[in-house]
Amino acid sequence: MEDIIYKLVLKNAAGLTLLGTLRYRVTDIEVLAPAVEEDGADAKLFPTINVAIYLAEGTITIPLLTGLRALPVRGQSLITLVGAPVTTFMSRNAPEFDIAVQFNLVDDISIGGGFTRTVGALGTQVYSLLGTRSLIG
Repeated sequence: MEDIIYKLVLKNAAGLTLLGTLRYRVTDIEVLAPAVEEDGADAKLFPTINVAIYLAEGTITIPLLTGLRALPVRGQSLITLVGAPVTTFMSRNAPEFDIAVQFNLVDDISIGGGFTRTVGALGTQVYSLLGTRSLIG
């Protein structure tokens, strides 16, 4: 499968706006056994959605946070049986800082979600995330 590329706009509560790029691909499927209800009582209250869990890996570049280098991220993408992603989450744990990104499809070309960056004693910075799919690699 080829890379999926999104041009990102991140914004924090203080109004700081950052631009970036997310490039990733969905790879191997993780096969998990379906959850079994003990008494079936909850099954009547909540609809069942069948998804497959795929490995997702790629890179994220946010020049004002990461410099010009593309940082590797890995995680999982939950995809319905008809091929529509429900949600994707990826992260990177590194000595200099940890990052995590989670997003959902808004429409065919847009994503929305969140991004966090944790830097030692500075704590965690939280950003909202909007992305538009780039058709040019």
